[in-house]
Amino acid sequence: PGSWVYLGSDGYQDQFGGLLGKKFGSKKLHMLLKSISKLDSKCQKDFLLEHLSTWQSNREQTDDICLMGIKIN
Repeated sequence: PGSWVYLGSDGYQDQFGGLLGKKFGSKKLHMLLKSISKLDSKCQKDFLLEHLSTWQSNREQTDDICLMGIKIN
């Protein structure tokens, strides 16, 4: 109870950005999801959107993004 299950496409991790213009990557995404798992769903959503925007900076979105979190009670 209290755990989150995340489902999604590869879109978030395939976005280019950061200082070197590289893909976000699955390892970073897993670490990011783990770090926000204690937050409520609205805060997680807001954080993920803001983090993605910061990561991409002025780069265009390169793939569709689908990410869903389900809390187990």
